[in-house]
Amino acid sequence: MLAIAYMRQNFKQNLSVSFLASKAHMSVSSFHRRFKEVTGLSPLQFHKQIRLHQAKLMLTMQKHTVAEIAYEIGYESQSQFIRDYRRHFGKTPGQELKELLLKT
Repeated sequence: MLAIAYMRQNFKQNLSVSFLASKAHMSVSSFHRRFKEVTGLSPLQFHKQIRLHQAKLMLTMQKHTVAEIAYEIGYESQSQFIRDYRRHFGKTPGQELKELLLKT
């Protein structure tokens, strides 16, 4: 799906469903319904998931702070990033980083 590729390439940007629907030459409601059929997630949930997986990848490289990663993946609020990360992965990015440091 073209929209998924676009989202992966532009994960740092804030994307609206109407913009993605126009890129796919579909109405917003048709796009939303079709996207959810294909991915099992809404476009915004999928976009957030891409960002969070990119953050986890960046954490494993251990070259950035949590604040830098939050900004780099497109979050304007570090606290929101931490909340979303914890909901998705079950631990905060700081906890994840500490675990990674203990393994090395």
